[in-house]
Amino acid sequence: MDHHRYKNRDHNSPCSVLAWIPYWDQNRGFNSYLENKEKINYIAFFWYTLDKNGDFKQYTLAKTDRKLIRKAQENGTKVLAIVTNLPDDKAEGEDVDDWDYKRLEPILFSEEKRKSHINTLVSLAKDVGFDGINIDYEALPEGYREGFTLFIKELAEALHKENKILAVAIHPKTSEHNPMENNGSWGQDWKALAKYADQLHFMTYGEHYPDSPPGPIASPKWVNAVLKYADAQNIPDGKIFVGIPFYGEIWLHKKMYRYHGIDVDLTFSDIQKLKRKYNGKEGWDEKHLSPYLLFKDDKQKKYSVWFENEKSIEAKINLSNNLGLCNFAIWRIGGESPDFWSLFSVE
Repeated sequence: MDHHRYKNRDHNSPCSVLAWIPYWDQNRGFNSYLENKEKINYIAFFWYTLDKNGDFKQYTLAKTDRKLIRKAQENGTKVLAIVTNLPDDKAEGEDVDDWDYKRLEPILFSEEKRKSHINTLVSLAKDVGFDGINIDYEALPEGYREGFTLFIKELAEALHKENKILAVAIHPKTSEHNPMENNGSWGQDWKALAKYADQLHFMTYGEHYPDSPPGPIASPKWVNAVLKYADAQNIPDGKIFVGIPFYGEIWLHKKMYRYHGIDVDLTFSDIQKLKRKYNGKEGWDEKHLSPYLLFKDDKQKKYSVWFENEKSIEAKINLSNNLGLCNFAIWRIGGESPDFWSLFSVE
Protein backbone atom coordinates (compact mmCIF):
# COMPACT_ATOMS: atom_id res chain seq x y z
CA MET A 1 0.00 0.00 0.00
CA ASP A 2 1.47 3.32 -1.04
CA HIS A 3 1.98 6.09 1.48
CA HIS A 4 0.14 8.62 -0.68
CA ARG A 5 -3.09 6.64 -0.48
CA TYR A 6 -3.67 8.03 3.02
CA LYS A 7 -5.41 11.17 1.82
CA ASN A 8 -6.73 12.04 5.29
CA ARG A 9 -3.28 12.44 6.76
CA ASP A 10 -2.80 15.66 8.70
CA HIS A 11 0.96 16.07 8.54
CA ASN A 12 0.85 18.62 11.34
CA SER A 13 -0.88 16.29 13.79
CA PRO A 14 1.40 14.92 16.52
CA CYS A 15 2.17 11.25 16.97
CA SER A 16 0.76 9.61 20.09
CA VAL A 17 1.29 6.46 22.13
CA LEU A 18 -1.38 4.97 24.38
CA ALA A 19 -0.64 2.21 26.88
CA TRP A 20 -3.18 -0.02 28.58
CA ILE A 21 -2.65 -0.95 32.24
CA PRO A 22 -4.52 -4.03 33.57
CA TYR A 23 -5.69 -4.15 37.16
CA TRP A 24 -4.17 -7.62 37.66
CA ASP A 25 -0.66 -6.27 37.05
CA GLN A 26 -1.22 -2.63 37.91
CA ASN A 27 1.84 -1.92 40.02
CA ARG A 28 4.21 -3.22 37.39
CA GLY A 29 2.23 -1.53 34.63
CA PHE A 30 2.17 1.88 36.30
CA ASN A 31 5.87 1.64 37.15
CA SER A 32 6.54 0.95 33.47
CA TYR A 33 4.55 4.07 32.64
CA LEU A 34 6.58 6.16 35.09
CA GLU A 35 9.84 4.86 33.65
CA ASN A 36 8.75 5.69 30.09
CA LYS A 37 6.35 8.59 30.59
CA GLU A 38 8.13 10.78 28.06
CA LYS A 39 7.12 8.23 25.40
CA ILE A 40 3.47 7.89 26.48
CA ASN A 41 0.66 10.38 25.79
CA TYR A 42 -2.26 8.35 27.12
CA ILE A 43 -2.76 5.58 29.63
CA ALA A 44 -5.97 3.61 30.08
CA PHE A 45 -6.85 1.76 33.26
CA PHE A 46 -8.65 -1.59 32.92
CA TRP A 47 -10.98 -1.13 35.91
CA TYR A 48 -14.62 -1.39 34.79
CA THR A 49 -17.01 -3.85 33.20
CA LEU A 50 -20.70 -4.77 32.89
CA ASP A 51 -22.57 -7.27 35.03
CA LYS A 52 -24.98 -9.89 33.66
CA ASN A 53 -27.76 -7.31 33.48
CA GLY A 54 -25.67 -4.84 31.51
CA ASP A 55 -25.12 -2.59 34.52
CA PHE A 56 -21.84 -0.77 35.00
CA LYS A 57 -19.56 -2.08 37.76
CA GLN A 58 -15.97 -2.06 38.91
CA TYR A 59 -13.95 -5.28 38.75
CA THR A 60 -13.78 -6.92 42.16
CA LEU A 61 -9.98 -6.80 42.27
CA ALA A 62 -9.73 -3.33 40.74
CA LYS A 63 -9.65 -0.04 42.60
CA THR A 64 -10.45 3.42 41.28
CA ASP A 65 -7.19 5.05 42.34
CA ARG A 66 -7.47 8.80 41.95
CA LYS A 67 -3.87 9.25 43.08
CA LEU A 68 -2.59 7.36 40.06
CA ILE A 69 -4.85 9.36 37.77
CA ARG A 70 -3.63 12.67 39.18
CA LYS A 71 0.00 11.60 39.13
CA ALA A 72 -0.21 10.75 35.44
CA GLN A 73 -2.05 13.96 34.62
CA GLU A 74 0.58 15.99 36.46
CA ASN A 75 3.07 14.47 34.03
CA GLY A 76 0.98 15.74 31.13
CA THR A 77 -0.48 12.32 30.35
CA LYS A 78 -4.17 11.96 29.59
CA VAL A 79 -5.95 9.15 31.43
CA LEU A 80 -8.83 7.07 30.05
CA ALA A 81 -11.16 4.64 31.81
CA ILE A 82 -11.57 1.31 30.02
CA VAL A 83 -15.07 -0.16 30.21
CA THR A 84 -15.43 -3.72 28.93
CA ASN A 85 -17.88 -6.60 28.59
CA LEU A 86 -15.34 -9.10 29.90
CA PRO A 87 -16.99 -10.79 32.91
CA ASP A 88 -15.63 -10.37 36.41
CA ASP A 89 -14.68 -13.99 37.05
CA LYS A 90 -13.72 -13.28 40.65
CA ALA A 91 -17.31 -12.29 41.34
CA GLU A 92 -19.13 -14.59 38.92
CA GLY A 93 -16.93 -17.68 38.81
CA GLU A 94 -14.53 -18.83 36.13
CA ASP A 95 -17.19 -20.68 34.11
CA VAL A 96 -18.69 -17.44 32.76
CA ASP A 97 -18.42 -16.71 29.05
CA ASP A 98 -15.45 -14.83 27.69
CA TRP A 99 -16.35 -11.36 26.31
CA ASP A 100 -20.11 -11.68 26.80
CA TYR A 101 -21.94 -9.72 24.08
CA LYS A 102 -25.32 -10.47 25.69
CA ARG A 103 -24.50 -7.93 28.40
CA LEU A 104 -24.80 -5.23 25.75
CA GLU A 105 -28.29 -6.26 24.68
CA PRO A 106 -30.17 -4.01 27.17
CA ILE A 107 -27.94 -1.06 26.32
CA LEU A 108 -28.08 -1.39 22.54
CA PHE A 109 -31.77 -2.26 22.20
CA SER A 110 -33.38 -0.08 24.85
CA GLU A 111 -33.33 3.69 24.53
CA GLU A 112 -33.91 4.12 28.26
CA LYS A 113 -31.08 1.75 29.19
CA ARG A 114 -28.75 3.27 26.59
CA LYS A 115 -29.24 6.80 27.87
CA SER A 116 -28.82 5.64 31.45
CA HIS A 117 -25.55 3.90 30.58
CA ILE A 118 -24.29 6.97 28.75
CA ASN A 119 -25.10 9.14 31.76
CA THR A 120 -23.20 6.71 33.98
CA LEU A 121 -20.10 6.88 31.78
CA VAL A 122 -20.16 10.66 31.50
CA SER A 123 -20.54 10.93 35.28
CA LEU A 124 -17.61 8.54 35.73
CA ALA A 125 -15.37 10.71 33.58
CA LYS A 126 -16.45 13.93 35.31
CA ASP A 127 -16.59 12.76 38.91
CA VAL A 128 -13.38 10.73 38.96
CA GLY A 129 -11.50 13.09 36.69
CA PHE A 130 -10.74 10.90 33.70
CA ASP A 131 -9.87 12.64 30.45
CA GLY A 132 -12.10 10.24 28.57
CA ILE A 133 -13.70 6.83 28.18
CA ASN A 134 -12.24 3.85 26.31
CA ILE A 135 -15.08 1.55 25.17
CA ASP A 136 -13.90 -2.04 24.82
CA TYR A 137 -17.09 -3.95 24.04
CA GLU A 138 -15.95 -7.02 22.16
CA ALA A 139 -17.38 -10.02 20.29
CA LEU A 140 -20.57 -8.25 19.20
CA PRO A 141 -22.57 -10.11 16.52
CA GLU A 142 -23.67 -8.45 13.30
CA GLY A 143 -27.17 -7.86 14.65
CA TYR A 144 -25.72 -5.44 17.20
CA ARG A 145 -23.99 -3.30 14.57
CA GLU A 146 -26.53 -0.47 14.21
CA GLY A 147 -27.22 -0.34 17.93
CA PHE A 148 -23.51 -0.09 18.70
CA THR A 149 -23.07 2.76 16.22
CA LEU A 150 -25.98 4.66 17.75
CA PHE A 151 -24.58 4.12 21.24
CA ILE A 152 -21.14 5.43 20.21
CA LYS A 153 -22.73 8.42 18.45
CA GLU A 154 -24.73 9.44 21.50
CA LEU A 155 -21.90 8.72 23.93
CA ALA A 156 -19.51 10.83 21.84
CA GLU A 157 -21.96 13.73 21.81
CA ALA A 158 -22.39 13.55 25.59
CA LEU A 159 -18.66 13.26 26.31
CA HIS A 160 -17.70 16.02 23.91
CA LYS A 161 -20.05 18.41 25.70
CA GLU A 162 -17.84 17.86 28.75
CA ASN A 163 -14.60 18.12 26.72
CA LYS A 164 -13.91 14.43 27.25
CA ILE A 165 -12.35 11.96 24.80
CA LEU A 166 -14.04 8.86 23.38
CA ALA A 167 -11.88 5.95 22.27
CA VAL A 168 -13.23 2.67 20.86
CA ALA A 169 -11.47 -0.70 20.64
CA ILE A 170 -11.70 -2.02 17.06
CA HIS A 171 -11.63 -5.68 16.03
CA PRO A 172 -9.28 -6.41 13.13
CA LYS A 173 -10.68 -7.40 9.76
CA THR A 174 -9.65 -7.20 6.12
CA SER A 175 -13.13 -7.30 4.57
CA GLU A 176 -16.78 -7.68 5.55
CA HIS A 177 -18.44 -11.02 6.32
CA ASN A 178 -15.32 -13.15 6.10
CA PRO A 179 -16.17 -16.24 8.21
CA MET A 180 -12.55 -16.34 9.37
CA GLU A 181 -12.96 -12.85 10.82
CA ASN A 182 -16.20 -13.35 12.73
CA ASN A 183 -14.43 -12.19 15.88
CA GLY A 184 -16.70 -9.28 16.74
CA SER A 185 -15.69 -7.26 13.71
CA TRP A 186 -19.07 -7.88 12.06
CA GLY A 187 -20.69 -5.86 14.82
CA GLN A 188 -18.56 -2.79 14.08
CA ASP A 189 -19.15 -0.31 11.25
CA TRP A 190 -15.71 1.28 11.01
CA LYS A 191 -16.73 4.14 8.77
CA ALA A 192 -19.64 5.11 11.01
CA LEU A 193 -17.65 4.77 14.24
CA ALA A 194 -14.93 6.99 12.80
CA LYS A 195 -17.45 9.81 12.43
CA TYR A 196 -18.01 9.98 16.17
CA ALA A 197 -15.08 8.55 18.15
CA ASP A 198 -11.89 10.53 18.69
CA GLN A 199 -9.67 7.47 18.67
CA LEU A 200 -10.06 4.04 17.11
CA HIS A 201 -7.79 1.51 18.79
CA PHE A 202 -7.21 -1.17 16.16
CA MET A 203 -6.50 -4.45 17.92
CA THR A 204 -3.97 -5.54 15.31
CA TYR A 205 -2.90 -8.54 17.35
CA GLY A 206 -4.39 -11.92 18.12
CA GLU A 207 -3.72 -13.16 14.59
CA HIS A 208 -3.13 -16.45 16.38
CA TYR A 209 -4.67 -17.19 19.76
CA PRO A 210 -5.27 -20.12 22.15
CA ASP A 211 -8.04 -21.68 20.02
CA SER A 212 -6.01 -21.46 16.80
CA PRO A 213 -2.90 -23.37 15.76
CA PRO A 214 0.40 -21.83 16.91
CA GLY A 215 1.57 -18.81 14.96
CA PRO A 216 2.58 -15.16 15.09
CA ILE A 217 0.68 -12.72 17.27
CA ALA A 218 0.73 -10.01 14.62
CA SER A 219 2.68 -10.59 11.43
CA PRO A 220 3.36 -7.36 9.48
CA LYS A 221 1.68 -8.80 6.38
CA TRP A 222 -1.55 -9.34 8.32
CA VAL A 223 -1.33 -5.96 10.06
CA ASN A 224 -0.84 -4.34 6.65
CA ALA A 225 -3.99 -6.04 5.33
CA VAL A 226 -6.04 -4.68 8.25
CA LEU A 227 -4.69 -1.16 7.78
CA LYS A 228 -5.28 -1.39 4.05
CA TYR A 229 -8.94 -2.09 4.74
CA ALA A 230 -9.07 0.89 7.11
CA ASP A 231 -7.71 2.98 4.25
CA ALA A 232 -10.42 1.64 1.94
CA GLN A 233 -13.01 2.74 4.51
CA ASN A 234 -11.51 6.25 4.48
CA ILE A 235 -10.80 6.19 8.20
CA PRO A 236 -8.93 9.41 9.10
CA ASP A 237 -5.43 8.26 9.89
CA GLY A 238 -5.20 10.69 12.80
CA LYS A 239 -7.88 8.61 14.55
CA ILE A 240 -6.13 5.30 13.91
CA PHE A 241 -4.08 3.86 16.75
CA VAL A 242 -2.22 0.79 15.52
CA GLY A 243 -2.29 -1.93 18.15
CA ILE A 244 1.15 -3.16 19.23
CA PRO A 245 1.27 -6.37 21.28
CA PHE A 246 3.75 -6.71 24.12
CA TYR A 247 2.46 -10.21 25.00
CA GLY A 248 2.93 -13.80 23.92
CA GLU A 249 0.83 -16.95 23.52
CA ILE A 250 1.75 -20.52 24.43
CA TRP A 251 0.62 -23.84 22.94
CA LEU A 252 1.07 -27.41 24.13
CA HIS A 253 1.96 -29.73 21.25
CA LYS A 254 0.04 -32.99 21.19
CA LYS A 255 0.23 -35.97 18.85
CA MET A 256 -0.74 -35.87 15.17
CA TYR A 257 -0.19 -32.12 14.78
CA ARG A 258 -2.76 -31.29 17.42
CA TYR A 259 -2.30 -28.32 19.72
CA HIS A 260 -3.80 -26.98 22.89
CA GLY A 261 -3.55 -23.25 23.45
CA ILE A 262 -3.17 -22.16 27.06
CA ASP A 263 -5.12 -19.03 27.96
CA VAL A 264 -2.51 -17.21 30.01
CA ASP A 265 -1.18 -13.65 30.08
CA LEU A 266 2.49 -14.04 29.08
CA THR A 267 4.72 -10.98 29.22
CA PHE A 268 8.17 -10.76 27.66
CA SER A 269 9.61 -11.23 31.14
CA ASP A 270 7.54 -14.39 31.65
CA ILE A 271 8.76 -15.81 28.35
CA GLN A 272 12.41 -15.18 29.16
CA LYS A 273 11.91 -16.99 32.48
CA LEU A 274 10.50 -20.00 30.62
CA LYS A 275 13.47 -19.91 28.27
CA ARG A 276 15.94 -19.97 31.15
CA LYS A 277 14.06 -22.54 33.23
CA TYR A 278 13.68 -25.10 30.44
CA ASN A 279 16.72 -24.20 28.34
CA GLY A 280 14.38 -23.25 25.51
CA LYS A 281 15.42 -22.61 21.93
CA GLU A 282 14.50 -19.20 20.57
CA GLY A 283 13.98 -18.84 16.83
CA TRP A 284 12.99 -16.28 14.22
CA ASP A 285 10.36 -16.79 11.53
CA GLU A 286 11.57 -14.71 8.62
CA LYS A 287 8.34 -15.11 6.65
CA HIS A 288 6.22 -13.64 9.44
CA LEU A 289 8.95 -11.50 11.03
CA SER A 290 8.14 -12.98 14.40
CA PRO A 291 10.12 -14.68 17.18
CA TYR A 292 9.15 -17.95 18.81
CA LEU A 293 10.36 -20.18 21.63
CA LEU A 294 10.40 -23.99 21.75
CA PHE A 295 10.92 -25.98 24.93
CA LYS A 296 10.07 -29.18 26.78
CA ASP A 297 8.93 -29.14 30.39
CA ASP A 298 10.01 -31.51 33.16
CA LYS A 299 7.57 -34.13 31.85
CA GLN A 300 9.01 -33.81 28.34
CA LYS A 301 5.88 -32.17 27.03
CA LYS A 302 6.62 -29.92 24.07
CA TYR A 303 5.51 -26.28 23.97
CA SER A 304 5.81 -23.40 21.55
CA VAL A 305 5.51 -19.73 22.40
CA TRP A 306 4.99 -16.97 19.86
CA PHE A 307 5.73 -13.49 21.09
CA GLU A 308 7.18 -10.10 20.21
CA ASN A 309 10.68 -8.72 20.50
CA GLU A 310 12.40 -5.49 19.54
CA LYS A 311 12.88 -6.62 15.94
CA SER A 312 9.27 -7.71 15.36
CA ILE A 313 7.82 -4.59 16.97
CA GLU A 314 10.11 -2.38 14.93
CA ALA A 315 8.83 -4.05 11.75
CA LYS A 316 5.25 -3.08 12.63
CA ILE A 317 6.19 0.46 13.61
CA ASN A 318 8.09 0.93 10.35
CA LEU A 319 5.18 -0.51 8.38
CA SER A 320 2.80 1.92 10.05
CA ASN A 321 5.11 4.89 9.57
CA ASN A 322 5.48 4.06 5.88
CA LEU A 323 1.69 4.23 5.61
CA GLY A 324 1.63 7.66 7.22
CA LEU A 325 0.44 6.30 10.57
CA CYS A 326 2.22 7.13 13.80
CA ASN A 327 -0.29 6.57 16.62
CA PHE A 328 0.11 3.35 18.59
CA ALA A 329 -1.84 1.54 21.32
CA ILE A 330 0.09 -0.99 23.40
CA TRP A 331 -1.47 -4.07 24.98
CA ARG A 332 -0.15 -4.02 27.55
CA ILE A 333 2.64 -2.53 29.68
CA GLY A 334 4.36 -4.16 32.64
CA GLY A 335 6.88 -6.96 32.14
CA GLU A 336 8.07 -5.83 28.70
CA SER A 337 11.71 -5.44 27.69
CA PRO A 338 13.03 -1.91 28.37
CA ASP A 339 14.51 -2.06 24.86
CA PHE A 340 11.02 -1.86 23.36
CA TRP A 341 10.70 1.77 24.36
CA SER A 342 13.64 2.90 22.25
CA LEU A 343 11.44 2.21 19.21
CA PHE A 344 8.81 4.81 20.08
CA SER A 345 9.01 8.53 19.55
CA VAL A 346 6.25 11.02 20.29
CA GLU A 347 5.84 14.66 19.37
